[in-house]
Amino acid sequence: MQSCWASVLRELLSDRAALYGVATKASQAMAGLVTAAFVLHYFSPGIQGFYYTFGTVLALQVFIELGLSAVINIFAAHEWSKLSLDQSGSIRGDPDALARLRALTRNVFRWYLIGGLLLLALLAIVGFWFFGTSPDSDAVSWKYPWLAMCLLASITFGMTPAWALLTGCGQLASLNAFRMAEVVIRSVVLWACVAWGASLWSAVAASAFSAGAGMAFLALRYRRFFATLLETSRRGEFNWRRDVAPIQVRFAISWLSGYFAFSLFTPAMFHFHGAEDAGRIGMTWALVGGLSGVSSTWLQVQAPKFAMMVARKQFEQLDRVAWRTTLIGTSIFLAGSGVGLGALLLLEAHRPEIAGRLLPLGPIVVFLGAEFLQQISMVQSTYLRSFKQEPFLKVSLASGFVTGIGTILLTPSMGAYGPATSYFLGIVIALAWGTAIFFRMKQRWTSTTA
Repeated sequence: MQSCWASVLRELLSDRAALYGVATKASQAMAGLVTAAFVLHYFSPGIQGFYYTFGTVLALQVFIELGLSAVINIFAAHEWSKLSLDQSGSIRGDPDALARLRALTRNVFRWYLIGGLLLLALLAIVGFWFFGTSPDSDAVSWKYPWLAMCLLASITFGMTPAWALLTGCGQLASLNAFRMAEVVIRSVVLWACVAWGASLWSAVAASAFSAGAGMAFLALRYRRFFATLLETSRRGEFNWRRDVAPIQVRFAISWLSGYFAFSLFTPAMFHFHGAEDAGRIGMTWALVGGLSGVSSTWLQVQAPKFAMMVARKQFEQLDRVAWRTTLIGTSIFLAGSGVGLGALLLLEAHRPEIAGRLLPLGPIVVFLGAEFLQQISMVQSTYLRSFKQEPFLKVSLASGFVTGIGTILLTPSMGAYGPATSYFLGIVIALAWGTAIFFRMKQRWTSTTA
C-alpha cells in the first residue's frame, strides 16, 4: 500500500497533467464548500432550491450530446498514438492517422453546431414548463436568468468537441492547468455576485466567464492545433455509420440512462416537495458529487492512457494501472466521506440551522455508500471502453431504470430516502452485473487482440 502511494506521488510530481488534474479537483472541492457556505448565508431556502435545480435541468443536454464526447476521446486517443505536436503547435506524424483525425473533427464540429441550436430550444421550453408549474415560481425571479443560462449552455455545448479532441490527443497538462485557473476565478466571480445580491444572476455571471475564458484559451493556445485538423484532405475517408455510429448508439443509451441515475433527484424533489427540499438535496448531492469528482481525478487523468495502451497492446501495464487507479479512488473517497460525516455531526450539534439546509444524516450515508461502489464501476467501464466497445449498455439501462423509476415512485412518500435508496439499488445492480461482464470481456479482448 505504501509503495503504491509512493509510486503515485512520484508519478504525480513528474506528470504535469496528473498534478494539475488533482489540483483542479481539489480546487473544485474547496470551491464547492465555499459556494455552499455563500448559498447558505445569502440565499433564501427557495432561491437555493432554484439555484441547484437549474443545474440538474441544464443536464438535459445529454439528450442532445448522446455520449459523443466520450467516443471522441477514445477515437482521438487511438489516432494520437501515432501523432504528436511540433514546436509550432501543429500536428505531425502518420498521414493516415492525421487524415482520420481530421475527418472525425469535421464531423463532430458539424454535429455540435446543430446540437447547440437544438439544445437552446429544448432547455428554454422544458425549463419554462417545469419551473413555471411550481407553486414557488412566483416567489423567485427566475425567468430571465434561466433564459440567459440556456443561451450560455448552448454556447458551451458547441465547444465540447474541442475539449474532447484535446483530451483524447493527450493535452491534459495544459487543459488541467487552464481548468484549475478557470475554477478559481469562476468561483470568485460567483461568490462576489452572490454577496452583492445578484441572486440567480450569479450563476449566469459565472457561466459567462467560463464560456469567454474557454473560447479565449482555445483561440490563443491551440489555434494551430485546430487549424491543422480543419485543413481539407483527400485521405482518411470517414464513414460515420460504420466507424462511429455503432459505438455511439451504445454510449448514447448509457449516457441517457445516466441522466436518470444521477440528475433526476433534485427535479423530483422540486416537483413533489417544493423548492426548499430541492435545495437540500441539491446542495447535498453537489457536495457528494464534488467528493466523487476528487476521488475519480486519477481515473480521468489515466483514461486517455488506457486507450493508448490498448492501441499498443500493453495489456499487462493496463491491468496494473487500472488496479492502482481503483485503489486510489476508493481510498480518497472513504477518507473524504469520513471527514464530511464528521463535519455534519458537528454542524448538527452546534449549528442545527445550517445542518437543516442539508439532508439528514441517513440519506447522506446511503448516497455515500452508493457513490463509493460507483468508484469501482467507473474504472471497469473506462477500461473496457478503451477497446472502442460499450459492453455496459444493458447494465446502464437497468441501473438507470431502477434509479429513475424508484426516484419517481418513492420520492412522494419517502422524501430524500426515495432518491437515496433508488440510487443505491441501481449502483449495486450495476456493479454486480458489470463486474461479471468486466472479467468476461477483459479475458476475451486481451487474449484475442494480443
